[in-house]
Amino acid sequence: MSDQAPRVRARTIKTMAVLAICTLAIETHAEITSGVVTGGSSFVNGGLFIEIPAPVVLPNNAYNDDNVRAFNEQQDVTLTSNISLHVAASGLDSSILGPGSVVSSHYIIYDPSATEEVEASVTFDEPILGVMIYNEGFNITDPVLGNPGTAYDIGSQELESPDTVTISGDTVSFFLRTVSPGDAIRVITGVDPEPGTTVCVGGTATLAGVVTGGSAAEAGGVFRQICDPIGPVGADNFNSFDLFAFEEQQAVELTAPLAVDENFSIDAGEIVSSFYVVFDPVVDTRNQGTITFPDDIIAVIKDRTQLQDSEFLGNASATYLEPDLLGLEGSDNFTINGNELFVSFRASSPGDSVRVLLGSASPSLFFTVCPPEDVTITGVVLGGTAANNGGVFAQLCDPIGPVGNNNFQSNDLFAYEELQGVVLTDDLTLDENTVVPAGSTVNSYYVSFDPASSRSIQGDVTFSAPILGVATSLETLNDSDFLGNPTANYLNPSLRGLEVDDSVSFAGNVFSVAFSANSPGDYVRVITGTVVDSDGDGVSDDADNCTVVSNASQLDVDGDGYGNACDPDLNNDGVVNFLDIGVFSAAFGSTGSQIADFNGDGVVNFIDYAIVPDYFFGPPGPSGVAP
Repeated sequence: MSDQAPRVRARTIKTMAVLAICTLAIETHAEITSGVVTGGSSFVNGGLFIEIPAPVVLPNNAYNDDNVRAFNEQQDVTLTSNISLHVAASGLDSSILGPGSVVSSHYIIYDPSATEEVEASVTFDEPILGVMIYNEGFNITDPVLGNPGTAYDIGSQELESPDTVTISGDTVSFFLRTVSPGDAIRVITGVDPEPGTTVCVGGTATLAGVVTGGSAAEAGGVFRQICDPIGPVGADNFNSFDLFAFEEQQAVELTAPLAVDENFSIDAGEIVSSFYVVFDPVVDTRNQGTITFPDDIIAVIKDRTQLQDSEFLGNASATYLEPDLLGLEGSDNFTINGNELFVSFRASSPGDSVRVLLGSASPSLFFTVCPPEDVTITGVVLGGTAANNGGVFAQLCDPIGPVGNNNFQSNDLFAYEELQGVVLTDDLTLDENTVVPAGSTVNSYYVSFDPASSRSIQGDVTFSAPILGVATSLETLNDSDFLGNPTANYLNPSLRGLEVDDSVSFAGNVFSVAFSANSPGDYVRVITGTVVDSDGDGVSDDADNCTVVSNASQLDVDGDGYGNACDPDLNNDGVVNFLDIGVFSAAFGSTGSQIADFNGDGVVNFIDYAIVPDYFFGPPGPSGVAP
């Protein structure tokens, strides 16, 4: 970087590329909107941002100057296979773009004649999904996203240290230091992409790993743990330089011997937890890496026959494609050191895969029971076979981790806090058509029972506020997931909820359960809190015909949806005026059920008239039920 601190100058030019003798016109729908060079030695030298048409040839040493150039490539492409982003935008469901994603591509190149530095940013007219910055990624995406009229003959355009790239919405910013043939970035934009795989978000991963060598490391490959739903595995579905792993069944008691290979099997009665490791690049690539598990590895299954025979340990949300192509080949190897697996895989599609087996101490069983000082929920197990086997109530504390895929394997009844003190912006519909109205402040809790084998349990859970309703059906659970705990990973959501032999009830702040479950268990959501009652009359605003005037009786003689207590509009024309005074005068002194008896004391008098001035020339109400 230069010691100078020159003021930022926005230099933007649109011109024809020097090398573009002719170009192929492509219709663009997600275009570059602007760019700016803001720093570095090239900035000091007068470097500009220049938008160019796609060139016919992009060779080595194409430009040899201080400018940053960019051009649009393929637009509105519907992907037919996964693309693994080298740098993904925050907030994506996956760092891999899946089939069905509609994306557009743009190419940025910086090619100085000598070693120079540049700071710049480029903005597009739709959100950036991610960027490609390594040679292998360029090679993979050139045929799919590159401009069809451009020959990409540049040799090595990938970024190296200390180059950096950051994404913010529709703008990519970067710092590059390079010399010929230059540095390049392929920017992929789009809206609502289809996720290729669900990479675990922060706080939910149970494994650690690193890619340490091979051409996969040179191409930017890293280790990634996948979280449910896993989706398809095994038919060119990753097409990535990354090394992947995911949880399968946890804490499974073997009912028969399990063959690991021709010479070794695990005895029946042993309890094992299973994980799947996959390396599936699009081109022939070597990947060397290490994956760290939470307990010692007791076996690794690598042969196709044994992998097929052990699929009962597979993840319920995964679809294992082409099982006759699974496993390893002669050039692949691995070693085990306690809880670490060292791999050296060489693969092309459909890739290499192994199943790793641990003992009973699986990561999903590492839940955090709250210390006494953090307990906000109390409960008791009252009966059932779970109680006979020592089951108790326990509150879990953050981080919650995975929930819902045989992850507890316990006779205990668990509950944990989800989001607390949430003000609803829309009505929330729960079981039995219970509606918690918008504006209510609610607290959410998850109650779980996930035994290792078929068990029943009866128990009570006591919360600190009245229970407003529960979600026990798949529909109401899905609709209320916005209240979930951000540190929890809700696995197999299509298998949660209750079945016909399960029941729940509640009174006040006590929630009673009678569950009968096997894996993956029973899971429900409990909503507590208070509904909005602005006038304190015991009637929630959504059902109150006078929301700011206390009227517990809800008297509404004319049945117009506005209670008498806030309805001096006696002729129902929508405004209180002299016409209503005439109606009131005619009723003055009368008794019985009268629309002018605003306070409901059975007589129309000056006490009733006293409210009229507050409404004069205004509407009646407000009301939560008026049409």
